[in-house]
Amino acid sequence: MMPSKPAAGAKPAGGGSAASLAEARRDLDKVLKADQALAAPLADELFALVDALDADAALPRALTNPNRAAGPKELLVRRAMAGHRPAAVALAARVATLRWSKEGDLADALEELAFAAALSAAATDSTRRALEAELFQVDAVLANNRDLRTALGDAAAKPAARAKLARAVFAPSLS
Repeated sequence: MMPSKPAAGAKPAGGGSAASLAEARRDLDKVLKADQALAAPLADELFALVDALDADAALPRALTNPNRAAGPKELLVRRAMAGHRPAAVALAARVATLRWSKEGDLADALEELAFAAALSAAATDSTRRALEAELFQVDAVLANNRDLRTALGDAAAKPAARAKLARAVFAPSLS
């Protein structure tokens, strides 16, 4: 299993969010230690939840409201992830019950966990090296293209449109 590392761009704020992110990483590590085969599907399902949070402004508000009890937050996540793998639902529901300083911190944390799970899925050294090289290539392209960074990070754009753009730009040269 690969230790969780911060994903590029996913940086929940300090205070309560930092402590919650550390706890969420420990929870992810426990899930992956119990069943490493869940890493890739877990990453996919957490990324899907991040897209759902980005698409529905009311959902992150409800999940990060400090006045809302943990039970209703868990129920919201379970409803949003109906039909997904139980391990992904349980992890996301647990993460949603933690304290987040800002609305966006929850989505950022889930995205970081998704990246960590995806990297963990690349278990062999050769696969990991190839993945790291591809991520470095993506980083270089993004660093040199402000318009592309803006388009891919545009929260007002539909996730499917951003994904289509990313595939068009990166699919020819990435696995």
